[in-house]
Amino acid sequence: MKKNIFAAALLASLVSPVMAGDFYLAGDVGWAKFDLDDDGSSYGKSDTSFSLSGGYQFSSNFGVELAYRQLLNGVKLSFEDDFSSKISVKALQVSLIGSLPINDSTSVYGRLGYAHLSSKASWYDSDLVKLGSDSGSDNKAFAGVGARYSVTDTVGLRVEYDRYAKWDGAVLSALTVGVDYRF
Repeated sequence: MKKNIFAAALLASLVSPVMAGDFYLAGDVGWAKFDLDDDGSSYGKSDTSFSLSGGYQFSSNFGVELAYRQLLNGVKLSFEDDFSSKISVKALQVSLIGSLPINDSTSVYGRLGYAHLSSKASWYDSDLVKLGSDSGSDNKAFAGVGARYSVTDTVGLRVEYDRYAKWDGAVLSALTVGVDYRF
């Protein structure tokens, strides 16, 4: 009998966090950084970044999120041999989120995810004549850390840093601030 009571209590403790979940929508804006190492030369640029996402918080400690992120939008890179390029990068990403509540209104979190990155690049000579263009995509892992503050039971503010795995010599990262709405 004691084993049955213990099993029922254990099952209830595992099921109740799942039942206590929250769906949410979120948006953020911030700065994306692009660093490229190419044949011994390094290039870097920053651009405005934004994302729209939706997720489900299974419990106060675990969640999952699906997001669209615009990392770069026509960022111009100038190279030493009098040509330049414009680069745009966007991502469709899914991630698992682990949260650690600090108090009733504040939590810190980490995320591990998978992103489908898409890029477009165009090259120009010194007279801004288009020399060519290319596009590509790849799937890369990414990780992030952040903090969330609950303004109300349904609205929260968050700040986050994400870094994507190296892609053809380039490293992408984003520092953002945002808001989420739980329902």
